[in-house]
This record gives sequence, structure tokens and C-alpha cells, in this order.
Amino acid sequence: MVSEVRWHHDFDDEPVDLFSEIGDDDYEVRKVDVYRDGHMEWADATHETATIELGQAPTPAPEEIDADAEFTAVRIEVAEFETMWSAAREHGADIDLG
Repeated sequence: MVSEVRWHHDFDDEPVDLFSEIGDDDYEVRKVDVYRDGHMEWADATHETATIELGQAPTPAPEEIDADAEFTAVRIEVAEFETMWSAAREHGADIDLG
């Protein structure tokens, strides 16, 4: 499963869009965080930074996340996740989210 979570907040140093690929065990396999200024960060089993890492607990279903007014969560197509993943890996910043 792949999903996008929009985090509704006013913090400049926190991501606003969180894209995740979730494995059959409900743990994140790959993720991309997109910040308000357009820069992107990514993580997988072999790469993390001080500001992004894979979750340490099972990921709730998008419907459960979406029940919290602070977030809007939806399942997305694999192709959309792959586009974000490629952009984060190649550029790490400044893409047009439309």
C-alpha cells in the first residue's frame, strides 16, 4: 500500500506532505517528506538522516489517520509514490506539487 498524508500545521521546519510505502506487516518500507518550501527528504532501510527515518511502529490505515482533523490521509497510486520517490532521490528539493 502507498499513501499520502497532508499534515495541517504552521511549522516551517516540519513536513507538510508525507508519502509512504507500507509493507504487508504495516511498517514503512520507503518514505518521502515534502516541506512547505518544496525541499524533500527520503528514507528507506539503508538511508535515514537526523530529520527523517522509517517509523518504528506499524502504520495505521489511512482511514484511521484521516479521522484526526490535523491530517488528511489517502491511498494513492503506486505511480504517484514512485514519482515522489524519484524526485526526492534525484533532486531532494524544489518540485511543483501543483
